[in-house]
Amino acid sequence: MLIFATKLYVKESLTDEIFIEMAVEWVSGGNNYTFGDIEWDGSEEYSVENYSNTQQFSIMKYDNAVIIHLVNKDGKIIWTNDFVLTYKEGRRILAVQLYNEAEDMSVKLPKKFNRPRLLKKIIENDFGADDNGLEINGKPLHIDETNIQIIEKVILKKNMHMMPVVYVASNFFENKYEVDFDELAKDLAGVAHVLVETSGKVAKKLKEATDGKNPYNGAAQIFYSNDGSQRILPDYYDNKNKFRNEIAYSVFSRLILGKIDDEFSWTKIRYNNLLKKSKDSIELETICDELLAEKDSIIKQNNQRIDELEELNNALRNKLLVYENRLKKDNRGSDQIVALSIQWICMKMKSRMCF
Repeated sequence: MLIFATKLYVKESLTDEIFIEMAVEWVSGGNNYTFGDIEWDGSEEYSVENYSNTQQFSIMKYDNAVIIHLVNKDGKIIWTNDFVLTYKEGRRILAVQLYNEAEDMSVKLPKKFNRPRLLKKIIENDFGADDNGLEINGKPLHIDETNIQIIEKVILKKNMHMMPVVYVASNFFENKYEVDFDELAKDLAGVAHVLVETSGKVAKKLKEATDGKNPYNGAAQIFYSNDGSQRILPDYYDNKNKFRNEIAYSVFSRLILGKIDDEFSWTKIRYNNLLKKSKDSIELETICDELLAEKDSIIKQNNQRIDELEELNNALRNKLLVYENRLKKDNRGSDQIVALSIQWICMKMKSRMCF
């Protein structure tokens, strides 16, 4: 199942060759992967597996896109990283998806995950580009009276960005924050922009400019490119880390609900490029059949997971009904005991006023 997804503009300086070099460096050696030292041979489709066949790394370089596909089996859980570097409307775009799936129903999928290291390195190496006036760099942008129009346009939907915008408001009377926005910006590097309100004066002006639609008093609001937004209040969280994690988790959860366009689907890109080569090739037909079978397998696994969750949900609902009925019976029994006790006391006191 898809657990993480993002799309971001990257600079032209992130060439196909540099991207592939960074990907190879990511999986070569180290403790997480056991491929050894990988050397891409320059072929259009390159793939290598580790000695135990639990990890597979693939590079696909076409005229219209470069694809990095990494599969890592950890116990009974399979992790899949997909990177697609391509162009859209003349802009260089990187799409990233992370999946996990269990080999059988007995395995519980983990809720926590790490963003792909390759994405982090791309941001750290300053390959993030301009997103309609906002730089993609993993650092918070401080909003003061000189640049307040940036967030004003976001709130009023006058400016749209590819990545979500997270706006962190300061407290009313002190310039203090309920979240560590520097760490939040790192958590969301390459995923969302983090903007930080610098003072109460900014909040007041923003309230007037947006007719009170701005978040305030330590709240955070996430603005999505599809016009939707979500406000998160700090009141329900014990500390800054929990509040920060909730903001990041909310962004991650929302982004995986978006449709993965064909132009960012590595299977669709590969399929189309193979079709261009030859429609009469037997090898092509075999590969296409494999791709379609793989896609059908993914759909089947997703449907199976949905069935598992529905079954679990029904079981929990039934259990809840049993507990509710038991509680009602216990309450009725308690009421009868209380009533009998009162009658007994009254009889002992020989008080007719009790009846």
